[in-house]
Amino acid sequence: MDSYEYKVLIVDDEDDVRNGWVAGLCALGVRRREFFAIGARTAGDALDLLSEEKARGAPFNVAVLDLHLEGSGEPYESDRWALARQLKELYQPYPDLGIIVVTAIHHDPADFKAASDIADGGYLSKAAIDAENLCEVIRTRFPPRGAPVFRFSPAHQDNQEKAFILNTGTMSLRRLPGRAKVSTPRGIGDLWFLEVFLREALDRPPETLVGYDTIYAYKDGHHQTTIPIPWHLGTQRTQGEDNSWIHQPVSRLRTLLDPEKKSIFENRRNEGYVVAARVKRVND
Repeated sequence: MDSYEYKVLIVDDEDDVRNGWVAGLCALGVRRREFFAIGARTAGDALDLLSEEKARGAPFNVAVLDLHLEGSGEPYESDRWALARQLKELYQPYPDLGIIVVTAIHHDPADFKAASDIADGGYLSKAAIDAENLCEVIRTRFPPRGAPVFRFSPAHQDNQEKAFILNTGTMSLRRLPGRAKVSTPRGIGDLWFLEVFLREALDRPPETLVGYDTIYAYKDGHHQTTIPIPWHLGTQRTQGEDNSWIHQPVSRLRTLLDPEKKSIFENRRNEGYVVAARVKRVND
């Protein structure tokens, strides 16, 4: 069971919906050993399952939550996002849990804002989702189990409060302590560059040089990243291509991660970027 790439918890009080999604995901899992799913009818059942499976070393990596659970009891009836937040808390420290929220009720604009912070897999209409396209949503938004988690901090700042975690499994960047989510200006495109730098600097002394040729090798697919390469970059180096496509996202990341000194990624003319950070891999 635990060798499947996606272990999914389906939380929905509608038996037909919940059982249909569980059966559909498990059917795909039998053929490809890709999905294994378990259903929970109430918030209490979901929390118990999350805790039990994590304790025995077989955690879920995706949860699909009905936003409007009936009869769940406080605080879930008064605060629809309380269950999602509690599931997130259970999965600290990293790797954490990817969450997709579904609702049969018309989207509330206020819920979209909450979804951006909690539901990293999206906020979907239940009527538009069946087991097959739920699988596609999961594949698209959550790389499979085993995706790396990097912990890093600017080299000139030893304070843990200046550390960050990039979880490529949920394509999320968070700040320590407390792991507050950090929104990047251009989404996962910037995170792709960050993953490249962190892979190259992993377990190496600060001031590791990541040359332009190395970055192009990742772009051309010679090295793998978990976060997909931004589609607009293409997959091959074009004749006469300069390095301008690299500088803008790296500049955004530098400002985001180290706004005071902006020195975590230092450009070295005609060579590449120096990664002025300590980088470690978080054990799964």
